[in-house]
Amino acid sequence: MPQQPEPQRRAPRFSPLTRFFARAVAAFLAATALWWPVSDYASRPAAFVARVVLETAFDGWVRRTSSSPHKLEVETRLTVRMPQQPGMPRNMVAELTGEVDPAKYGYSLPLLLALLVAGSRRHLLRNALVGAACLVPFHAFSIAATLLKDMVLGGGPGVLAQTGFAQWQIELLAFCYQLGVLLMPTLAPILVWLGLDCSFASTLLRQEEPHPPSTPTQPEPPTAAPAPQMQEPQGLVSTSPAAVPPRRPPPPAAPR
Repeated sequence: MPQQPEPQRRAPRFSPLTRFFARAVAAFLAATALWWPVSDYASRPAAFVARVVLETAFDGWVRRTSSSPHKLEVETRLTVRMPQQPGMPRNMVAELTGEVDPAKYGYSLPLLLALLVAGSRRHLLRNALVGAACLVPFHAFSIAATLLKDMVLGGGPGVLAQTGFAQWQIELLAFCYQLGVLLMPTLAPILVWLGLDCSFASTLLRQEEPHPPSTPTQPEPPTAAPAPQMQEPQGLVSTSPAAVPPRRPPPPAAPR
């Protein structure tokens, strides 16, 4: 009996979403390696916006702000008691300061660049510049929320009383800190990318929609046509034995 050839196995085909995710991960690693040496310069616009917001909105107890490489420092009028140490006078009071590295929350920029490179790559340079400008307010929000949380909530009840914050303001500050540190650096670049490359994103999602499997239609088995019936012509007598009726036997003779 001849052996049938084995069917050729096709290589597994990855979905468009899987290929996009792989390109985005590779582009994010490359963009992060290029961004890290210049992260301080890339974070200075957001640091400047954060300084303006802090000096304007909290001018009652923020004395001044200053920037240096990888550091944003805020000097306040809030006083704290120094812990007692040998050789130091008792009840020493110092003014509270806060500092943060603005580049710590600036990884949203390489994430946006990775999404743009993995996407359609149409108008890449223009979208990268527009997207970087759109990320500045979100980055500044993260910087300001971190500084306020460290100074106000980390200074203790004495510092909290000097700020005059109500309970709802304290809870709002804690929520803003969690939003700016945990969610904003990753959600903001995705939202900006969706706005800049929405056509590619919609096409990618449409390609991932499940389609119902097409069932092959089987041909119906052929039906046998009925055999034509032979009709005897009218007016003729059939001579077949089946058509002749049987003869009746003669009646018995009556006795004499």
